[in-house]
Amino acid sequence: MVAGTGVAALLERGAELREAAEVLSAAGSGAGGGLLIEGPAGIGKSALIRAIRREAEGEGFAVLAARGAELEREFSFGVVRQLFEPALAARKRAERDALLAGAAHLAEPAIGELAPPDAADVSPSVDPSFAVLHGLYWLTANLAEHSPLLIAVDDAHWSDAASLRFLSYLAGRLEGLPVVLTVALRPFELGAASKLVAALDAEATTRVVHLPPLSAAGTDALVRARFQTEPAPGFATACHRASGGNPQLTQELLAALAAEGVEPTPAGAAHIADLRADRIAASVLARVGHLGDPAVALARSVAVLGRTVSVAEVSGGGSGASSNGSSSNSTNNNTATTTTTTTLTPPRVPGPTMALLGSRLRASRRGVIRLRLGCPAETPGGCSGTAGLQKGAAPRAFRAAAGATTTAKLKLTRSTRRRLSRRHRIRVTVAVTAHDGQGNEATSSGAYTVLSPRR
Repeated sequence: MVAGTGVAALLERGAELREAAEVLSAAGSGAGGGLLIEGPAGIGKSALIRAIRREAEGEGFAVLAARGAELEREFSFGVVRQLFEPALAARKRAERDALLAGAAHLAEPAIGELAPPDAADVSPSVDPSFAVLHGLYWLTANLAEHSPLLIAVDDAHWSDAASLRFLSYLAGRLEGLPVVLTVALRPFELGAASKLVAALDAEATTRVVHLPPLSAAGTDALVRARFQTEPAPGFATACHRASGGNPQLTQELLAALAAEGVEPTPAGAAHIADLRADRIAASVLARVGHLGDPAVALARSVAVLGRTVSVAEVSGGGSGASSNGSSSNSTNNNTATTTTTTTLTPPRVPGPTMALLGSRLRASRRGVIRLRLGCPAETPGGCSGTAGLQKGAAPRAFRAAAGATTTAKLKLTRSTRRRLSRRHRIRVTVAVTAHDGQGNEATSSGAYTVLSPRR
């Protein structure tokens, strides 16, 4: 959305909206499915969720919506209550009783009735918590009998554990229900939500959407909408460079420019790099702080040394780097998303260790995936690692000398090729170790999206 301008356009998200429309259309015909929306903070997941909700309502879906909150993660079934309490409260007593009839009444402890299920209603061999999940499933099914149902959960990485268990339980039981489960989250802060991602990812009916940053043209559109005038050449480019195409960062940058009276002129473009965006700074510092003191020290080093600094220089100069530290980095483009976690070690070993070369991964028609990776020149002992799938392809080991490239080739099984042709995407994981030749190592892991050959 172009906030504060009256422009209600969702920029550069047409492909994602089309994917959502396909999932909704299938559910409207009784073939339920999931939609997993991934991306870093500020990339536009919430805006996309809102657009999908409007689309669903226009198609006659009932919408149950909830949002995880960092300070409410200890509130058991908090997200579940957000989803179901409004739907039940809006109905008359007789309608509520009908929705909670049969096995669905086992859901009552999760939606407001604090009493646990009656022992007579639960088999002695069944965990009472499982009975609640079973009841919530049947409550979902009963609601879906009246109209197709969209369950939309934003910021799922902050959901409470009990609600995540239900969403994971539901994810594997959508087939045959006119229900769409849409979940938006940050893939770099999963925590307990990792099981939900795995459950959704395992289903052939799930579509996975990785939101890329805005292009330079998209940032230019935001600049024009904000200032309501033609920006000087280079001004929008400077904004794009400063924000990296992140919609929220761009909006905060433009708001800060407006607050300081900076106009979209050549002089204004020169001012952008020195601008302070306090609201964004506070948010970023909070996120980095959650990663621990070594990550804060690393961020400070980068802030002082500038964006052109190498990882080797940071790991050598950061006062907080240690063998126990960790940092996160994400690279987004139109077709592949990488999540890298690097263990900081003595400064002779740089990290992250290897870079995926090329803008996209695509399986061949014979079911072969080729990952071309490069080992940093400043890694004296070279790089080694493995690439594979959780299931569906044997892992492949690889090795590359310092400054060299290598190719890891995966051959998909027949069943995985069929799954890829139905879902259009699967994930490959890569684990890499960099060696300094003196016994010190740095490890990294990445998750890459692979596209079907026909897309």
